[in-house]
Amino acid sequence: MHSHNDHARSRRRPLQPVDPYTNNASALVSLQAGPVTVVGSISKALQAASAKVFSCKNCGEEFHQQSLLGHGNFAAVHSAVHKGTGEVCVLKTLNRQSKHTQKLQQQFDGYLERERWCLENISHPNVLSQASHAVRRSLGLGNSCTFTNARGSVTLVQEYANKGDLFYHVERNRFLPEIDAMFIFDQLLCAVACLHTNGVVHLDLKCENVFLQQASPTGKLEVKLGDFGLVKVKALGDSIEDVTDHSGTENSMSPESLRRRLGFDGKRADMWCLGYLLFIMLTGFPPVGKADGTCAWYVALRKGPDHFWGKVDTILRQNRRPIPSNIAKELVNMLLHPTAVERWTAEEARQFLVEKYPQFGPPMKKEVEASCELENNNAGDAECFTGKGPRVEKGAQEEDVLVLDSLTQLKNLHLEEGEQEHT
Repeated sequence: MHSHNDHARSRRRPLQPVDPYTNNASALVSLQAGPVTVVGSISKALQAASAKVFSCKNCGEEFHQQSLLGHGNFAAVHSAVHKGTGEVCVLKTLNRQSKHTQKLQQQFDGYLERERWCLENISHPNVLSQASHAVRRSLGLGNSCTFTNARGSVTLVQEYANKGDLFYHVERNRFLPEIDAMFIFDQLLCAVACLHTNGVVHLDLKCENVFLQQASPTGKLEVKLGDFGLVKVKALGDSIEDVTDHSGTENSMSPESLRRRLGFDGKRADMWCLGYLLFIMLTGFPPVGKADGTCAWYVALRKGPDHFWGKVDTILRQNRRPIPSNIAKELVNMLLHPTAVERWTAEEARQFLVEKYPQFGPPMKKEVEASCELENNNAGDAECFTGKGPRVEKGAQEEDVLVLDSLTQLKNLHLEEGEQEHT
């Protein structure tokens, strides 16, 4: 597993992982496993919740051993140990600067308001939450997770996940066995179903925003979905059925969210991103570089699942990687559907997953492994991967074999020429 130094070297985005979650007194949803159940009124909870940002000039002094995890346009993220409890937390500090234009200031205020709302009002095992009550009580924050410091910046005190993010997990392993991928994906579906049930759409679902927690060295990985800067919250007056804000990570955005002049359904856009994540876990590379006609992968996807998977399977076979089962392919197909209204909802996807992978037990594992094509052993696989980026095997023509080395280097794979089309 990666250390915090690995995260610090990334400098790609804020990382905000978590320790074993605690029961939040203001929980809006059940912490039971399985489909989420709303147990309170979001509107009433929002009205009752304190919107106050506490002024605490010395709160930063309550933590030590701070280590930079990442930084972005508005925020810097550190891991830190709370002196009073010994609990490891994440301090996400947002800097309000006088040089910000009015538009940037509005973006900053919206980012802070939505991020804080999600941390304080959504409670689910697979959704990132605020720090424990003991930490917040010692800081005098009450039910809030936010304080301003001496320089006027705002800090969010959050849970910490000790195993980094999903990007590093996949990149380190090159891809995940199907059962492991589905175990993580099931938790992701529960997290997204929780958000959608509570009138929240994430709009930036990607590997870097999925954090992993392991309570013990032999324990199972627990998923924590985080980074709520781009969310839309119905309780705060946002529309989630007709989203007009087209911000996000372009590579993983849905086709409709890339069309700048049209609104889109935020829930359906989230489901596209989940299909994108599942595909990456199963194969080790992204399904499309961009979901429009300039990307040959997307053109292949629009031609139909058989055409798309025929090309994907060829690449996997050439690189001695397992080909996903037909069950896994069907799930990906119904999430990466080019037509938004045809995509499965989080509830529909989870129902399918639970039916096909009951309790993720040994019988289903054998069935999946039997349907996968494992074409070589680990020794051959190690020989194939050199860590130097995509290359062709010796003796093969360049268009025949594409070798997959690193997820970082495979952000935009290209199929053969002549398949591009214009929208």
